Amino acid sequence: MKSKLQWSDLRARYDAVSAIIPVMNGAKSHIARLPVAAALMSVLFGFWPVLLTYTITLGDYTLEQLWEPLGLVMVVNLSLWWLLWRLYKDAAKASLIVSILSLANFFYLPLSELLSIAARLVLVELSSAAVLIVYLLVLAFIIYIVHNGKVGFRSLSAPISFSSVVLPALASMAVLCMVNVFTIAAFESKETRQAQELLANQFKINQELKITGKTEKPDVYYVIIDGFANSSTLKDILGYDNSAFIDYLKSKGFYVALRSCSNHDRTTLSVTSSLNMNYMTPLAEKLGADSRDSNVSLKLLRENSVMKLFKQAGYRIVNVCSGFTATDFIRQADVNFRSGWGTGFNTALLHLTLIGAFEPYLHLVENEYANVRLAPIRRAAEIAGLTGPKFVLIHCLLTHPPLIFDSEGRTLPLTRQLLSAPYVKEPYVGQLKFTEKKLKELLDVLCVDEKAIVILQGDHGSSCTDWHQEKQFTLERMRILNAYKLPQRLEQKLTQTITPVNSFRLVFRELFGADLPPLKDESFIAIPPEEPYRFRPVTKILGDSWK
Repeated sequence: MKSKLQWSDLRARYDAVSAIIPVMNGAKSHIARLPVAAALMSVLFGFWPVLLTYTITLGDYTLEQLWEPLGLVMVVNLSLWWLLWRLYKDAAKASLIVSILSLANFFYLPLSELLSIAARLVLVELSSAAVLIVYLLVLAFIIYIVHNGKVGFRSLSAPISFSSVVLPALASMAVLCMVNVFTIAAFESKETRQAQELLANQFKINQELKITGKTEKPDVYYVIIDGFANSSTLKDILGYDNSAFIDYLKSKGFYVALRSCSNHDRTTLSVTSSLNMNYMTPLAEKLGADSRDSNVSLKLLRENSVMKLFKQAGYRIVNVCSGFTATDFIRQADVNFRSGWGTGFNTALLHLTLIGAFEPYLHLVENEYANVRLAPIRRAAEIAGLTGPKFVLIHCLLTHPPLIFDSEGRTLPLTRQLLSAPYVKEPYVGQLKFTEKKLKELLDVLCVDEKAIVILQGDHGSSCTDWHQEKQFTLERMRILNAYKLPQRLEQKLTQTITPVNSFRLVFRELFGADLPPLKDESFIAIPPEEPYRFRPVTKILGDSWK
């Protein structure tokens, strides 16, 4: 009887242990997977605000601009998570802190505005500095709760189960990220298809260039000064006589087309038009006159015909990154010459963040705006020294808002008000005066090579006039600076009214025998400006303005 009881006891214990072992193995497996899930949670909580911002602004930026902030977020969040994991010995707790910090950083602007509204409801007006302080205090309190590991006070407090938060939070954030990824992918697919159809039909240029061993291949510099108005506009509308700068250009061998106008009224259409040697009017039919989609025109710019033909001619293609989406990165360029972190998307993203709230004290964006705008001048010798023959696109935003320089080149504080300010007469003229000084420095370097071709153009004029004053707005916006340093036989073919759409038609026709006859010089404007594809012909109005 005793022996039988002992055997039963042993059997029961064996069964109990057998039942526990799978549970223990499952627990070990869960513990092993937790750090991986926690690390992934930290990354996704950083990815989502970036993806969300890109999704909200679909069409304003390019996919190439998205990878850099995503990569930076991944490195920063993983590094911070690893340090906190080592500090707390708790991977889940570390990931929760990193996630909170990511959301607090990227959603500072909307959350701080809600804080300001809440304060006004109780009749308290908070300055931006006070809002920042309150925001930081609230954030510090939340982080303290997580650090302490308890919710509540004293006897009513309850411990936080960090490990139980990770998987639900990870799953939720994965879904949110995938929604944005699929939205972006669908949009890009549609836009790419439309752009390819336009390139294959309306903008297809097949040319057999006549190139022999004796064909000259001078370096070609296309310098676009964004928003540089025509001399008549500056004098008659803005009260500034820039004849001294025009005389300087003539002294350097430039032919200045004093009655030149832009073909289109904004960068995404004007530069795309000049680099494809065609008008952008087919976009109205393809996208619809009421469309506000600028992404297709950006794709047409990056796949432009001018660069393709120069490549066909054996040229090296160089794009000097501008800080503006359209010309920040061009895939078909052999060199994208970059001078800082200030892409269009990076600076826009930074303005939304908690880091951006410290801009009045750190001047990060202000300094980067100045750096990117001045880079072509500062690095002119380096650009000119690149191996040729080369076609160089320099899109310079020195005369484009935000107007951060005065006439002497001193930078102005980049407030949120200045960042969103349009063209304003006095600041614009002041910055244009400074731009003229810097352009002389740039051209002095580029023109050292006497054979080099230099085309200096405004992509459109200024717009200090309200668009409701239609005639004056049209004159100010559409009349541009347009100057050419060309070989004598090409210069003889220029006219005072040549428009950018014909610039490279002339170059390819005369240098390489391309069958590219000149187009009729025409100009189109959109009024109201918010509807870019409602093309209104204004060639006659502009022509009459010279009489």
